[in-house]
Amino acid sequence: MADHQQQPPHAGPQLSIDAPERRPGIELGHQEVQRIIEELDTVYTQSQTEWLQAAAVAEFLCLSLGYEDVQELEDALQGTFTEFLSMLPNVRTTFRPDPETQKPALYFQVVPEPPQDQWVCKRLEYHVRERNHLWNVLLKSSHARVEVPDLGLEFAVDGRKKIDTVWNYLSAAALDLGMHVQTNVGITDDETDKTLAVIEGLAALRDLERPWTLVVVDPSGTSTFSDMTDVVVIDNYVDTGSHVDQP
Repeated sequence: MADHQQQPPHAGPQLSIDAPERRPGIELGHQEVQRIIEELDTVYTQSQTEWLQAAAVAEFLCLSLGYEDVQELEDALQGTFTEFLSMLPNVRTTFRPDPETQKPALYFQVVPEPPQDQWVCKRLEYHVRERNHLWNVLLKSSHARVEVPDLGLEFAVDGRKKIDTVWNYLSAAALDLGMHVQTNVGITDDETDKTLAVIEGLAALRDLERPWTLVVVDPSGTSTFSDMTDVVVIDNYVDTGSHVDQP
């Protein structure tokens, strides 16, 4: 966060309270949007307040991230701040009277991670059957691993929380594997062929050539999707390790 003495405000200008339709322009995987997400988490944690007014936080983010005003912030998001909050699986929103005007104002809460002694291991199985399923947003906790059994592919625990669409998870994986092939001069022909086959498989999953399943195993139980409709949740899952066959 930028060096400043301001405290996260608790009241501010009004945002539209109309429930917006999601704009396809809001891209959670974009680098600048990821920066805004990280700053939002920081602001919320430092506020030590359960519910913050969205309009006030939007103004505060402009100060801390160097945007001229909320319009410029929303230009970077390619959508309104209200839409942005609605896309984050770990954010809850509600309407409360503004303390100054008493008019309805949007407030939000970032769902905190439970202490480790309260963790409940969960296995999430997301069945992808339609194209709109690819735009579902996954919040992967820093403790979770992600598997694509159809390809024998695993995203190991990396200690980082990530919020992104399923489509972007697949795209990022393909990019990383492609870079791995290009930069590892000692890789064998067999390893190269297997890796290229996985990259092609990821493209087929993005094109939804057939239904497939994305698996998330999280010992903290905090990973979630923005839309849980097609997600099978197994609580108190006994994790015995990855069950995918590595390529």
